[in-house]
Amino acid sequence: MVRKRILWIDVAKAIAIICMIIGHIVPLGELRNLIYSFHMPLFFVLTGFTMKKVSTRKEFFCQIKKDFFRILIPYLTIYLADNLMSIVVFKEEVRVDIIMDKLMWASAVEVKGHLAIGAIWFLFILFCTKVIFSLVRLLFPTVYNGIIFMFAALVGQIIAINQEWMIFSIDIVFVAVFYMYIGSIMKDNWEFIESRQMPITIIAWFVWMFYWNEGLWVEMATRYYPKFPMSIFMSLCGCICVFILSKAIENLPRLAKILGIIGKHTLAILGVHYLSFRFMYLWENGNIVRDSFFDIAVAFGGGIHTGFLKERYYFIKEGKGVLSSILLVEVNLVTIE
Repeated sequence: MVRKRILWIDVAKAIAIICMIIGHIVPLGELRNLIYSFHMPLFFVLTGFTMKKVSTRKEFFCQIKKDFFRILIPYLTIYLADNLMSIVVFKEEVRVDIIMDKLMWASAVEVKGHLAIGAIWFLFILFCTKVIFSLVRLLFPTVYNGIIFMFAALVGQIIAINQEWMIFSIDIVFVAVFYMYIGSIMKDNWEFIESRQMPITIIAWFVWMFYWNEGLWVEMATRYYPKFPMSIFMSLCGCICVFILSKAIENLPRLAKILGIIGKHTLAILGVHYLSFRFMYLWENGNIVRDSFFDIAVAFGGGIHTGFLKERYYFIKEGKGVLSSILLVEVNLVTIE
């Protein structure tokens, strides 16, 4: 089936990936807090918005298979490429037990003495969240499955408070699946949201800015959800504002085209950004503006060119093997099938 790309969702993805990279660069402060008040939840809300609902076990397992090749294989490839660089380029000793330990915890930060895997934690969490989200909707195909997702978010918060983080970062999945659920609700009610765009945007903006000014933000990687559930509500208001902004940008063709290209290749950009951390010493000199410019240029330039390379070789795009999946570095977040 031909997939139809949705431009404003590509634009929203571009905003999210740009904020993610800037958030990794800028020091602690108001700008970073603003970015972290919405950018990671936005990825999961977008996924819920665009996911096709599975209604049979066959569809469920077909989705797992597809996501395995489109998310997990690139995730493992990027991680192994980083370890290969450590051995070949930097002549570092790489231990198999540490490699496996990082994969087992899949954490962006060190936890309980276990080393972090870094920024690509998101890919593994995305895969797990999509599986759980679809499974719950398959087993409980009623509007009341929202209660399950809300309870899951509460469990994730309880685990975060007690700092009893789980292997494979499953406790983050409990919160992420709630964001995905909200994305699906927004999709089902999108006509209503658009028909009352002005009052909804004003209310969402006011709530978002009020709680950001109060010092709230959400940092999923470190399980930081202060004043739960208000921080979750604040981040959702931020996502709504980005949705409306992205729709408005559609009316600016040149800007929308540029952002659409960036949003189309977010996984490739994430991969290049992750791998480029090892080479930042080549251009960083302590000037935050200059360093940020080069970091962003490398991630976007390398990521977009990787995406274009994939599109240029059509036989790779249409391939069904592991090799084609490795090169097809694009997460299916922005299509409705």
